[in-house]
Amino acid sequence: MDSSNRTGVDMQPAICLEQLTVDAVIVYRLLPSHNPTHPERAWRGRVIKTLPGQDYRRDVVLVESLEEGYEGETEHVLLRQIVGIEREGEV
Repeated sequence: MDSSNRTGVDMQPAICLEQLTVDAVIVYRLLPSHNPTHPERAWRGRVIKTLPGQDYRRDVVLVESLEEGYEGETEHVLLRQIVGIEREGEV
């Protein structure tokens, strides 16, 4: 049995909450339920707060967008949306 849902999206997070710290910069994708115009687009955000078990017992992070035109906007991001963590000096 695999961990994909009906749409083939992997439901198991590749990132653990322990890997994320306040001020970490993450790269993530929007959920299909948000009906993104460009579903493969990667978004960047800075972690403001980690929220273990907050969304139906799933770990979530609160991020502030670093995207041009969306600066200062915040949103909750599930761990399964995160595709990477930027290291210092990366852009």
